[in-house]
Amino acid sequence: MKKLLQFTAALVAISATAALAAAPGVNLSWANCATTAASASKTYACDGALGATVSLQGTFRSAIGINDFAGMSAVVDFGFAGPVPSYWVTDSGTCNAGAMTIGNPSATAPCVTTNIFDPAFSGGGYAINYPTPSRMRFRVDWATGAPTPPVVASGSLYPAFKLTFDPDAGANNGCAGCDQPGCIVVNSVEIFGFVASEDYTITGADSRQYVTWQGGAIGGNGCPAETPAQNKTWGSVKALYR
Repeated sequence: MKKLLQFTAALVAISATAALAAAPGVNLSWANCATTAASASKTYACDGALGATVSLQGTFRSAIGINDFAGMSAVVDFGFAGPVPSYWVTDSGTCNAGAMTIGNPSATAPCVTTNIFDPAFSGGGYAINYPTPSRMRFRVDWATGAPTPPVVASGSLYPAFKLTFDPDAGANNGCAGCDQPGCIVVNSVEIFGFVASEDYTITGADSRQYVTWQGGAIGGNGCPAETPAQNKTWGSVKALYR
């Protein structure tokens, strides 16, 4: 009886470990797949002299395996203490137009280093809206059309999206608000397979689902300044690759 109890306890422990490893979650980082403290914040002198771009990369860990991965759709919020500064408004025709671009995410440790978004077969885009005067929302789609769909293993960490920002552009253009603290949160990542039953939404944090700009102190809201994700964005992108 004692041995049976010990064996049962061992099975429970193994099951708990497996469940923990497969827990879903999203991350946001200023550097590739990093989830360290060093990748959690970005400060900038607003002097137009950085001479380099900075990247925001989201990653995800799925609780289910997807044998024929098709793509993902993410909702990312930028929050500020007051109105969204013109420095961060990058829509066409604005002061800092074009300072934010999208590209293929990087597959670096701790992510699975075989990129599920092969640059030769992947692409997508983003849209911006403004849910409140102090919040800017990016809806990001990125898909793969690889001849052989990638496999996503449950519990493993994968890149989801990459937004690249040019800090010098707005500073040199005189766009106001570069020095204002901001909080950037990835609210959700929807992942999709070519089979409908493989579609899956992740909203919780894996290690850290937000990063800060200029310290991130945005008044009473603090950081992360999260709101429920809305406006699913996958839409017609998935249909292109069926």
